[in-house]
Amino acid sequence: MDIITRWNSTLDMSERVANLQEPIEAAIGLLHNKVENLSENEWQILPEVVKILKPFKQLTEEFSSENEVTISKKLAGNSSVLRILNNLNNTLTCDLSKQLVSKLKAEFNIRFKNSSRYQVLSKAAILDPRFTTQAFADDSCYEYAKNYVKEELERMAKPSFVNESESEDIDSPMFDEQQDSI
Repeated sequence: MDIITRWNSTLDMSERVANLQEPIEAAIGLLHNKVENLSENEWQILPEVVKILKPFKQLTEEFSSENEVTISKKLAGNSSVLRILNNLNNTLTCDLSKQLVSKLKAEFNIRFKNSSRYQVLSKAAILDPRFTTQAFADDSCYEYAKNYVKEELERMAKPSFVNESESEDIDSPMFDEQQDSI
């Protein structure tokens, strides 16, 4: 059954329908009550849409885990999804599927454009030995994060009194807005 708040249930149903195309068409053909079947174009698009949405489902499941640390995976997950979408775009045959990939990439870039510029995410990614450089969209973001962690470690190594005006909000961007265009 489709659950509105759980989009992945719709994906699971769509995947099942795509995998059972022949038996479904045979069953519909045997029914005495006429049921409208999917068009040939819809049958062609369905497996491509499933292929496009599957990485989002995997990422959602990965980030929903309660037994593992997930914050360090955030940047790497974002990069992986974009890389997968770029690779998928070359294999798609339907224009509608290509439009979906294009729209998803655009929305993903808008929502997560500067995520590598946030202290908590960057520090978690750079300090996790599984990701280090792979978590960052480009070398400049990696270098900024590396320098920030290095400076923070140097500050921690020096005994000094912390001035409250110098303390930083962990949810604020790590870099100036001028750097966003990098």
